[in-house]
Amino acid sequence: ACWVRLTLKGPLHVGRFVGVEREAVLDWVPADTLFGALVSAWAFSGHDVAAYLEAFIAGDPPFLLTSAFPLAGPVRFYPRPWLRPQPPDLLAGARKRIKRLRWVSAGVFGRLLAGESLAGEAGDENFVHNEAVWLTRAERAQLPPAALEEGSAWKSQTVPHVTVDRSQARSNLFHAGRVDFAAECGLWFAVRYRRDEALWQARLRGALDYLAEAGLGGLRSTGHGAFEWGAADEPVPDTTGASHAVTLSRYAPRDVDELRAALLAEPRAAYGLVLVGGWCRDGVLHAYRRRSVRMVDEGSVLAWPTGAVLGHAVDVTPQGVGQFGHRHRVLRYGYAYPVPVAPAALQEVPQ
Repeated sequence: ACWVRLTLKGPLHVGRFVGVEREAVLDWVPADTLFGALVSAWAFSGHDVAAYLEAFIAGDPPFLLTSAFPLAGPVRFYPRPWLRPQPPDLLAGARKRIKRLRWVSAGVFGRLLAGESLAGEAGDENFVHNEAVWLTRAERAQLPPAALEEGSAWKSQTVPHVTVDRSQARSNLFHAGRVDFAAECGLWFAVRYRRDEALWQARLRGALDYLAEAGLGGLRSTGHGAFEWGAADEPVPDTTGASHAVTLSRYAPRDVDELRAALLAEPRAAYGLVLVGGWCRDGVLHAYRRRSVRMVDEGSVLAWPTGAVLGHAVDVTPQGVGQFGHRHRVLRYGYAYPVPVAPAALQEVPQ
């Protein structure tokens, strides 16, 4: 396994549809969006994408992918897991703070999953970025100066843009969100190879080299999404014997039986749901909306059968429109990336 650091050269735009003419901008890149970018890079580089995707469609992916989460200097952030901090009354009376909390540092994340005490780490100074991030005192000391001086490692803002109708020379003003990262800050994601590591590592490196120049996310024609990247080896979390795991990617259950086993029939499962849509292009590059799919959010706690791979690649190809052949299917990556949870961290969730 390895983890990859992305250092953005400029702003990032990863949009999420929230209503008619309304779009939110994300400060991370979901695994399904990241996987879609890798597939596009392979396609534009002339590779046989259909052959690459056969194993993902068959339910036996050659690698598992996390979402790309924020980082600041050496400190990586994780989605806040659906686990209660120990001791149980640690954040009592802090409902507003808990509601704002979105990210936890590697140190906090590890203690939450191990069920270890976080006493002494819940001071006000350890909640930064408008209390959206919780980190330990030791990790706070490792944050780069830019992140501390500016008050945050990344900032979201809305920027005006203008398009011009070429036929009538009329301008049209619109606004789009973007995320700017401070110096020494950016994104990270992890890859866990299940087989043919050297082969898939080379394929991923080629795709990342392409995306580093072409850009990640939207508004690439205006300089968004370009990055530099580097990789480092990382031990694989051992899920052997673990009854539960936190997923670091969005997860789409394969069928009703898997849904019931992983979530519905397990009283200690805890999860959030997100409706995911987006756009795609057919064989002649006409744009169409993908079919929407409801997915389990990152940070959710799942029941985890030993040796299992949970999730599948969802076919979200538009129906009845465009030119989508049998070898041109539009897929949404939906495999869970498990990190084991200790029994001491689990609790039964009230229904």
